[in-house]
Amino acid sequence: MQRIHIARRAPAHEIELSVDETALPGPDPDLLAGPFAHIVVDEAQELTDAEWQMLLLRCPSRSFTIVGDRAQARHGFTEAWQERLERVGLDRIELASLSINYRTPEEVMAEAEPVIRAVFPDANVPTSVRGNGLPVVHGSISDLDSIVDTWLAEQADGIACVIGDPGLPATPRVRSLTPELAKGLEFDLVVLVDPASFGTGAVGAVDRYVAMPGQACGYLLGLLEIRALRRTAEERLGPRFDARTFHGLLLGDGLVPADVTREKVLRWIESDAAR
Repeated sequence: MQRIHIARRAPAHEIELSVDETALPGPDPDLLAGPFAHIVVDEAQELTDAEWQMLLLRCPSRSFTIVGDRAQARHGFTEAWQERLERVGLDRIELASLSINYRTPEEVMAEAEPVIRAVFPDANVPTSVRGNGLPVVHGSISDLDSIVDTWLAEQADGIACVIGDPGLPATPRVRSLTPELAKGLEFDLVVLVDPASFGTGAVGAVDRYVAMPGQACGYLLGLLEIRALRRTAEERLGPRFDARTFHGLLLGDGLVPADVTREKVLRWIESDAAR
């Protein structure tokens, strides 16, 4: 509240007003300015040197709990954690590695691990302790709407996330996110649209790696495509259809674009049918 001092001078009708500036309301205090006795830092692999200095200024005790994953550093992380933390100004460092993955099914990690090891061969990829029996499948982008609609019709609850299709309209049960925004989130269905377009080098590999484990149940992308290919093969080949050969065509080349697999299977069908 302002205090006003009135000083009278001659003549009496002239009044001089002065404002006590110390009584003026100041800005609201910055609750994040510190100092803090202890700070918990998550996603520490993404912090720049300047951001580390900002944290150190707010925590004179140098007491931190730091959580980070070098394999998820979008712009690369060539140092060991000991070297990194010492360089930014920490000296009493105790390191512990996490080796067990309670969150992501082993079927998903089996797809994600080669992606990140291709760029960071020494990445700490934890071992999943559970499977869900739902393999990661690959399919056609043209089936995206059908796959999402089928999942919504079959699942009364849950949230799906489509990553890599910014033009997809979001709904209460379907989110459309970039790989970077999806990082660390969990959904009941995750569909990666053209993951090769996420980029090359470390950034692209990290975006694919962190986007794939973002689901808790399984991937359905491509399921309808694979079923359709099998139906086509069974109808065209009749009794000559061999399930082992069909699955070998699907899996033999490893992780390849869905269009490549489709063309390969169709060529096999035409070749075998012409015999």
